[in-house]
Amino acid sequence: MTQRKILMMTVSMAWLAAAAGAHAEEPKAAQVDDIVVTGSRIAGGDRIAPVETVGREVMEAAGIADASQLVRLVTANSGSEAQVDQLNQPQSSGTAQFNLRNLGLGSTLVLVDGQRWTTSAVVATDGSAFVDINSLVPMIALQRVEVVK
Repeated sequence: MTQRKILMMTVSMAWLAAAAGAHAEEPKAAQVDDIVVTGSRIAGGDRIAPVETVGREVMEAAGIADASQLVRLVTANSGSEAQVDQLNQPQSSGTAQFNLRNLGLGSTLVLVDGQRWTTSAVVATDGSAFVDINSLVPMIALQRVEVVK
């Protein structure tokens, strides 16, 4: 049994020495120069957002008297409510709003000179809060309306 233990120990030591030698002989990784990417094939990196602009000349030519009539000129507007009578929704009578792409009256962000406008005190027929565009600015002071589609 002693010879067997000596034989096993010798074989184990030889195996460990061979494994250590094989590990030590691995080639070193080749040094790679820096890679600099100067361009990209990603489409649409610097696109301009599609903006629809309704200018003062267009509003005058269309005979727009108030902002509730202005919603007709914006092609992305669909599903807005123009409350003109008190029988339909008495609380929101005389209000108008944009509903871009029919996402809902409360889903439209209205900015006046880059500042967010607050929502109206009343709610729409579906209960959503909206910005009353009739209360923004007088039509005589309105130079243009820009809608980002």
